Amino acid sequence: MPQLSLFECALPLHVPFVTALRRVTTARDVLLVLEDDSGRRGLGSAPPTLPLTGETTGTLLAFARDTVVPFLQGRQLPRSVEEVRALRQELDKLAAYNTCGKGALETALLDLLARTQNTPLHTLLASSPLVSQSPRGFATDVTLSIDAPEAMALRLHALARQGFPSFKVKLSGDASLDALRVDALAKACQALSLSSLRLRLDANEAFKVEEAIRFFQSMEDAYGTLIECVEQPVARDNWKGLKAVAKALRTPVYADEAAMSLAQCRFLVEQEACDGVVVKLAKAGGPLGFLDWCDVCAEAGVGVLASCMLECQASLMAAFHASTAFLQNHPAYARGERPFLADLDGALLLAASPFLAHEGLVFEQGLLRFSENNAQAAGLGLTVDTGAFIAVSETPLLREAGCYLLSPVGT
Repeated sequence: MPQLSLFECALPLHVPFVTALRRVTTARDVLLVLEDDSGRRGLGSAPPTLPLTGETTGTLLAFARDTVVPFLQGRQLPRSVEEVRALRQELDKLAAYNTCGKGALETALLDLLARTQNTPLHTLLASSPLVSQSPRGFATDVTLSIDAPEAMALRLHALARQGFPSFKVKLSGDASLDALRVDALAKACQALSLSSLRLRLDANEAFKVEEAIRFFQSMEDAYGTLIECVEQPVARDNWKGLKAVAKALRTPVYADEAAMSLAQCRFLVEQEACDGVVVKLAKAGGPLGFLDWCDVCAEAGVGVLASCMLECQASLMAAFHASTAFLQNHPAYARGERPFLADLDGALLLAASPFLAHEGLVFEQGLLRFSENNAQAAGLGLTVDTGAFIAVSETPLLREAGCYLLSPVGT
């Protein structure tokens, strides 16, 4: 009999994650494991991100227990991507919002389906899959949290030596302090003598419109093409202000918190309020939604910034598979003719993982790619590490939060 299991994850970070909205030292996640009658398991995870989606660990567990489990009872597990999409659309009618919780279920269903078909998830998702070769991977940035300018510069120096080509720089909204931070980072880039390094300035809604225009124009004037893009400079509900900033800058401006649904994504693109959109599983509600958002951007020819939250490898792998499928579906982005940026560093910021160490994503030679064990692995290519249940510093990485049997079809 199929079953659904839930686990709470507590994953320590290498360094604190600090933005204009929050400070985090331990990443929390809810892991959903869907097992079929044959013992195959599909994985999905949901990060509780109260400032972005309004979800907490408690609401995610309650949504799974009180909505997802009854919804799945008596149903046959999907046998195609189209059936997964139909099931998801039915769930959307039953329950609004809850995008992280829905995304965990959708990812687990797709992972299980791909494992059943013994194919990688990106192959399952691509409209014209490149079955003859393994994905090469793509570059990702790494996040520099808000800190003293000197500390941020030292971290950039160390990460650049590891091969990271670009850095997402979190800003506080204090223009004078932020200017000092960017200046320290620019000098660190200059000292490394690597002309390819780039900074992506992420304000997380921290500025008012006029402040944003003044600050980012000054960054353009001082540092030119070192500044690769600007993310969400103003409040999420001020799309006209976002457009004003985008029109005032030479640097591309990407909408993040302003685009919290597919309809908002489409609206911002149609209004030419931004030069691109930050696409996340947490906002899109799973890999299929992720691809829908990317398709909206592709139709308009605007930039796609594939991004993530602080979340475990299950979500990062799902986003990487979906991004790989998008690049296969839209070669112009893969060739660099249209802007595709990646900010899929979430799992790289974690000091521990609930999955086997030899699986997942690796960063080598400037590229984020599948590990050797995952290049052609079915589904997401991840296995839960039973050792993750053992206490680490008195706190286990994984804690069981519920196991539910799903009744057979027709009962």
